[in-house]
Parts: sequence; structure tokens; C-alpha cells
Amino acid sequence: MANLCKVVKVCRAKCTAHFTTSIIRGAGCNWMVCLAIWLQMIATEPISKFIMIWLPIELFISSGFDHLVVNEFLIPAGIMVGGKYYDDRCNWGNAFWYNFLPVTLGSIVGAWFLVFPFWLINKDGWRAGLKQQKAV
Repeated sequence: MANLCKVVKVCRAKCTAHFTTSIIRGAGCNWMVCLAIWLQMIATEPISKFIMIWLPIELFISSGFDHLVVNEFLIPAGIMVGGKYYDDRCNWGNAFWYNFLPVTLGSIVGAWFLVFPFWLINKDGWRAGLKQQKAV
């Protein structure tokens, strides 16, 4: 029963979050996920690849960033177990307006302004490394 209460509390928090806050949380999440992908590409050993993926993902979870796919599980779960009876704001309209839409916009903003510029700066070194690996 305690887990159901936690799911409803998470649903309530995500359905009542401020629009701008959700955009910022979505951008931060996208940045951390892309960082995990880049770090594991740099690592050579399997255990170091695992650690390089795990660290940024753990950071975005502990920081409270919003990942759209996770929210697409947690919010409907909270609504289905009776979140609407706990708080009237736990509904599909608030889920889309206060979470799904701004987190998607935040992911797009995070990709364009936090990830893409660094890729442009570092793409030549990455391509040179691929050419060097093909030569060997």
C-alpha cells in the first residue's frame, strides 16, 4: 500500500509542476542522457562503459530531472491507482499540459542548446578517432 501512495504522490507532483520548471527538468535530463552516451563511447573496458553510463543517469535521477518515458509510466500509474481521488489535479489534461508537453520541449531545447554545440566542437576529434580505428 505504501508504494501506491508513493506513485500517487509522484503523479501529483508531476501533474502540478510549473510549465517552465518541467522544461528545465526535461533539458537537464536530455543533457545527462547524452552525456552518458558520450562517456560510454570514450570508455574502453566493459566495466568502465557501465560506470560511464550509470553515473550521469544516477545524477539525473537524484537531481529530479524529468525523463518523458519514465513520466509516461509514472503518471498513468498514479492516475490508475486513484490519484484523481487524492487530488483533482491528477488527470490526463494536466499530465499532458504540465508534464508531457513541457518535458518534450525541454528535451528539444536540451538537445539544441546543451548537446549539439558540444558535438559541433568535438566532432572532428571523434571522426579522426574513427578513421584511426579503421586504419588499424
